[in-house]
Formats: sequence, structure tokens, C-alpha cells
Amino acid sequence: LAVLNQTRRNFYKEAKLKHNLEKKYADGISAIVTSDQTYSFEDIGMLLNCNVNRLSDKEKKLLSDSLYNVREAVDENNLNRENYEKLIDYFELRQYWGKRLKYGTLSARQTALRRLDDLDIEIPGSVISSLTYNRNPYLRKRARTSFMYYSRTNPYKFFNEDFDRNFNQWDKIEVHRTLARRKDKNIPRFNHWVMNSGNIEFQCFLIEEIRFFNQKESAPYLSEIALTNENIELRESSIKTLGKIKHESLESDLIKD
Repeated sequence: LAVLNQTRRNFYKEAKLKHNLEKKYADGISAIVTSDQTYSFEDIGMLLNCNVNRLSDKEKKLLSDSLYNVREAVDENNLNRENYEKLIDYFELRQYWGKRLKYGTLSARQTALRRLDDLDIEIPGSVISSLTYNRNPYLRKRARTSFMYYSRTNPYKFFNEDFDRNFNQWDKIEVHRTLARRKDKNIPRFNHWVMNSGNIEFQCFLIEEIRFFNQKESAPYLSEIALTNENIELRESSIKTLGKIKHESLESDLIKD
């Protein structure tokens, strides 16, 4: 009973703290990230009137939630990216979550990795690389999607490992989301991994991504799978994608076959 009462008190205490922080800073944060004007740190300090040096870890965690919620509510075209980045550094959220990712418990590291990703805070390569072979599957897989998003040299290196062992439905969602976020960067042709992977689930997923990104140049490879591969899932997925990217010669080829 004592533990239950303490849990309840902690809940209400955090809820009250969150309410007070949002009342004090939410409108200012929203105005800053949607402003046409680019603010300096001094401007932000004057607008928010926040003594950052006195913020507790709990307050930084809750401010991260507020900043994330405001950012999600704002259309990307209306987001002042430079002001958003300055707010992250003003509240010292990069340092806060980076420290938890590097030195925290397993649970704290999982939360930190998710929050850094949510806030679109770039993670140092040395830190993220060390987690891509972590024994914990959640942490390892999340680190690999983060690596894929942030790496400038070899973002798709883990596709050579079928992304990860036991590639599952949740992995498909996370990898697709990361690929979609990279759409303005370099999206590779997926046919290389389709042809060389031995994981049916991963191959079918990549064929779906070929469809999503409309990679017409992969049509010959998919035609070969549709016409000659013995696996029904791969053949069906290839035919669907070929139909979507309008590979007109496939129908006559199938009839001949």
C-alpha cells in the first residue's frame, strides 16, 4: 500500500510539474519554432525567461516532450529549423539525452535513443556505432535505424546483414520510416540486396520499397524473380511491384511461361 501511495504521489507530482512547464514555456516554444525570424540564444533567453542552469533532469525530460509535441503539431513547411535546433541546445537536451544514451541503464539508453530520434537530434557516430551490435535486440535494431539515418559514408551497411537477424514486422515499419525520412538524400537501388539476401522476409520488404520509391530500373531483376524464382511469396511480391511501376512486358512474358 505504501508503494502504491508513493507511486500515486509521484504521478501527480510529475503531472503538476508538466502542467507548470507547459504553461510557462509551451506558447513561447511554439512561437519560436514557427517564427519567420531567426533568433539568437540571447533572444530565446529573453522570450522564455528560463534559467537553464537550474533545470532538473526531470524538467529537461518533460521539456523534451513539450518540444516534441509542438514540433509534431507544426507543418514541416512552417518549421523554422534553425530556431528549433537552437532551442534544443538552449535547453541542453542534446547533452542530456546523449549522456543518458552513453552512460545510462539499459532502460535509460533505450528511452534516450528513442527520444533523440523523435527530436531529430544527430547522434555522434562513435556512440551509435557501439550500439549497433548490442546484445539487446531493441537497442541494437534502433541503433541500426539511427545509423542508417545519420551515417554519411555507408548508411546501408546493415542491409548486407538482412538489417538484423529475426527481421520482423516492427523492423519493417522502422526501416521504412527511416528510408522515407531519407527520401531527399541518397536512396539506393534495392535490387542488389534483393538478389543477394537469403532472408525471404527481408527480400519481400525491399521489393515493397522498390514499389514505394518507384524504382523502375529494378524491373528486369524483379521480372527474373517473377518468372524463375521458386518461392511463391517472392514471385507474388515481384509481380505486384512490377504492376505498380508499370512494367508492361511482364504480362506477355508470364503468358509465354
